[in-house]
Order: sequence, then C-alpha cells, then structure tokens
Amino acid sequence: MPTLGAILVFQVPPLNRINFNTQFHIAFYIITFGFTFLLPLVNCYILLRSGHIKSLRMETREERKLPFVITSVFYFAEYYMLSLNENIPQILKLLILGATLCVILTLIVNMFWKISAHMIGIGGLAGVLIAMSDGYKTGVNMFLISALLLAGLVGYARLRLNEHEPSQIYAGFLLGMFCQWGFLYFHFLK
Repeated sequence: MPTLGAILVFQVPPLNRINFNTQFHIAFYIITFGFTFLLPLVNCYILLRSGHIKSLRMETREERKLPFVITSVFYFAEYYMLSLNENIPQILKLLILGATLCVILTLIVNMFWKISAHMIGIGGLAGVLIAMSDGYKTGVNMFLISALLLAGLVGYARLRLNEHEPSQIYAGFLLGMFCQWGFLYFHFLK
C-alpha cells in the first residue's frame, strides 16, 4: 500500500505540479516497493523456510509477531533514509512514517487481538487521500472512491476466506485511516 500511496500522492495537486524528474519518481517507487513489500516478503519466506512461521498466511497472532517486528524495522529504515535527504518533500516522508506507525500499532494490537493488516493498509491509503484533499484543498474524489471500493472488496474477501471477523475488518480499516490521516492532518496545520 505505501507504493500505491506514493504513486497516488504524485497525482494530486500540488505535488503533480512540482517538476520532479522521471528518475526521482522511479527511484522513489523502487525504494518504497523494496522496503515496504519486497524485503518484508523475502523476510517472511525466510521465516517460513526456517520454521518460524507455518505458512505465509500467518493465521495465529503468535506467528504474526516476528514478521511485524521485522517489517516495522524495514519501514522505519526507509523513513530514516528519506529523512536524510532535504530534497524529498515532507509529505512523502510522512507517508512512510505514518505507514511505519501503522505496522507498529498492528504489532501492538496483535499481541491482544487479531486485527486485519490488509484493512489497515487500505485504510491508511484512504486516510492519506482524505488528508491530502483537506490539506491541499483539492479533490481526490476519484482516488478516494476507488480506495473505498477496494477496501470493500478486500474486507469482503477477508471475511469470505474466514480470515477475520467483521470487527477485525472494521477496526483495521479505522486504525489505518486515522493513523495516516492524523499524521498528515497535523502536517497541514503547520
């Protein structure tokens, strides 16, 4: 979701008016995809092969702990790397920091209750779009409607697969949405 969020952020005014070169976009997408998807996926595969998790579905709360800890380290590493570069817009850094907080909160909630990480991700995307719409006073209706439709489909799929209960779906979406929206909301208040 952070990669999709980054792609969408570059489509919203005023970021779509900033003259970033194509190399910047591609580099940012590759870095974000690597740190927030590829490295966590490789880590899960290593944990699977070493017997730390039984399947990539990670059905129990216990199985999810170590992958979430390591994933939060990858997310924070990307944020730290971005924070060292003054030329990267603050909004992009906050997007990754908010995603990092979402993973950490997922880990914390998971210690007591299984919550839908899929819905936290799509909820975070919706939160980014809502905050950008408010903060930049620009319409992102098409993107937001698409994100909400995608959230409905993901939530339905998670329920249909008997992976979660409805409360875990709703809680995940709201946690992701408010986490990302809150980070960006306070950014726009400055």
